[in-house]
Amino acid sequence: MVTLLPLAREEQTSVKNSAVYLIALIEQAVIDHSYLLNNKAGEVRISYLDNCLIIADTGSEIEADIADKVT
Repeated sequence: MVTLLPLAREEQTSVKNSAVYLIALIEQAVIDHSYLLNNKAGEVRISYLDNCLIIADTGSEIEADIADKVT
């Protein structure tokens, strides 16, 4: 534990930031998880506006305890 704390505080210079083509990642996620929506009422809308990714679900199967966190 004593060793891990200083390591966690070190600047991570080996991690490189790079641009990501977001639409390709979203499309693949939709394809990979489309089976979860089979035979269910409602729709999922994905949009990008003002530098914000918006995912909206009109289905009725959103759990009540997380519904206020989902648009």
